[in-house]
Amino acid sequence: MKPILTLTTAIAALSAAASAANVIVNGSFENSATPITPDTTSPAWGSIAAGSTLSNWSRKYITGTTGVALADGDFGTSQPPYVIGNGTTIPHRAATDGNTFLTLQAENTKVQLTQAISGLGAGTVDVSFDWINMLSSGVSQSPNNWLQVEVFDGNDASFPNIYDSAVVAVGSAPKVTWQNTTSSAFSNTGNDIFVRITINDGISGGQVAMDNLKVNWVAVPEPAAALLGGLGLLGLLRRRRG
Repeated sequence: MKPILTLTTAIAALSAAASAANVIVNGSFENSATPITPDTTSPAWGSIAAGSTLSNWSRKYITGTTGVALADGDFGTSQPPYVIGNGTTIPHRAATDGNTFLTLQAENTKVQLTQAISGLGAGTVDVSFDWINMLSSGVSQSPNNWLQVEVFDGNDASFPNIYDSAVVAVGSAPKVTWQNTTSSAFSNTGNDIFVRITINDGISGGQVAMDNLKVNWVAVPEPAAALLGGLGLLGLLRRRRG
């Protein structure tokens, strides 16, 4: 019985050695090709020019024809500081990762940003991202401004949806500081995963943004490889005892 317990421990140690890798490219939403000029005096929605060539993401407009923007820490309208519906003033908000975060500049705009990650193999996946929303005086937020993150077990959205953040940032109360949504681990069975972000800006005087998107993937060891690895570790343990 003792060798079996030792082998089990060895296999568990081998599995624990697998480390998670963030497979999303540019989850901090940076664009060095079209940088944003920082505006430290008058808050702005962001730069459409910078967002229009956002690296590593494909873009599809569901409503509207333009509006994807990158903001450098300014979040509001032309008045400094920005005042939301409950009278709270909003200071400049820096990105939580990198120099810029993703937002929409044009109202009545709904956009989907997608990214396919190939060559993974079966594994476990978890998702995390930061988000924020705010609104002007007298504006009802729900259900006009929201964002959503989905993961599909394949190379496009026709495959099974294995993760859905549901709609976040919906509600009458604004979130004036960065919030975080983190998923539990879930499984992918194929070689590819497909990530889709949906952002909706349905009103004037409100805004939603996100940053620091991570999709962490851990490979599931093949049974034979795990067994061989466990046997190898067991051999080392026996050699040490000898």
